[in-house]
Amino acid sequence: MYEFRYKSLFYFHETSHVVINLKNKCGPHDYKNFIVMPGRDLCGFNFEIAEDRPGILAEISSILREHDISILYIYGTYMEEDSSRIVTMVDMTGKDVDLEELTSAFKGIKGIGHIEVIEPVTKGFIFDKTSFPLTVMGERVVFLRKSAFKELISGLVESMGHQATSGLLYQIGVRMGRGLAKKHKEIAKDLGIEDPIEVLKKISGSLFQSLGFGKAEVIDREGDSIRVRKYNCIECEAIAEIIEEGHGTIKKGSLRCGLIRGIMDGVVSEVMGKGYASTEEKCTAIGDEYCELVFRPSKGGR
Repeated sequence: MYEFRYKSLFYFHETSHVVINLKNKCGPHDYKNFIVMPGRDLCGFNFEIAEDRPGILAEISSILREHDISILYIYGTYMEEDSSRIVTMVDMTGKDVDLEELTSAFKGIKGIGHIEVIEPVTKGFIFDKTSFPLTVMGERVVFLRKSAFKELISGLVESMGHQATSGLLYQIGVRMGRGLAKKHKEIAKDLGIEDPIEVLKKISGSLFQSLGFGKAEVIDREGDSIRVRKYNCIECEAIAEIIEEGHGTIKKGSLRCGLIRGIMDGVVSEVMGKGYASTEEKCTAIGDEYCELVFRPSKGGR
């Protein structure tokens, strides 16, 4: 068990603490910037934090509890000292609550600045229209669900064939990976991490997982060769599901990971400062337990 104290706008009480069991494995996080609950009266609030102090979130929750209002989803952002905020979605079904009075009560919380009410699009459907565009590390992003990923792969195979699809996705991935790795190096520099292998282990691997691509870890290095194991790769899962569903576009063994392998080759090349290309020795798309890639310096150099 690991115990720590966390002081920020999410700190509930001066003497509270959070206990985490490091052995527990958490499940996936379902990002809910929209909620579908047919027949329910939904509402949301975007709280600007004018003064970050311990207990703000607890006081927001306390006001909602006093009105017997259930919190459906809550999250916060901290970009700059003057632009922290909390967004919360609530269920007000059957509650005789005046929205203006509720907002006025929130404004009485020390540290709360402007409050924007998020109204539902229609009964039972609401989305956070106050947080557009979505960004990660200050750069705009879009979500690509696995179902869309599957359609992308299937469509390319139907149009171009297996070999051309794999080659195209790989080349695109390499360019994407090099671009992503430039940010990895910036973060590493800020953190004082200079060894390229440590950058790959601590920064690139972490961001690969945090952005939803999968889980990757450097398992060993021998000379100039780097062996990486990856799990839960979204592209491999998509290919495996297409095969299992039997649509006929992809047969087992005919297609392996192209885009994600290219991204990883691009990241390794950019971080190491010279060209690297990988050989995929294992792949979950063809039934292996995990994917395993060996990265070696490429003949082209860069």
